[in-house]
Amino acid sequence: MKVKSLAKIFFIAFAFFFQLDLSAQWILQNSFGNNDAFYDVHFLDTNNGYAVGNIFNSPGFNGMAIKTTDGGNNWNILNIGSTPTLRSVYFTSNQIGYAVG
Repeated sequence: MKVKSLAKIFFIAFAFFFQLDLSAQWILQNSFGNNDAFYDVHFLDTNNGYAVGNIFNSPGFNGMAIKTTDGGNNWNILNIGSTPTLRSVYFTSNQIGYAVG
């Protein structure tokens, strides 16, 4: 009888938690150009984050990285000198990061 009661409590709690809105609250940001594309984002903490992708400009495509220090409210373009599109980014600290393209 005790097992049935615990199972009922578990299923009720399970159903309750999955009805909560646990998703992140995303806010659409303006792009940096007409046809920019971002492919990955990595945050070190709630304020510091990086995103990578490409920016379409003449004469061709250029890899682009951007950084925020205020939780994504404002983004600054980083001068990384990359020609290929950047597809993924990961930072181990504020000083060390990896991007692949």
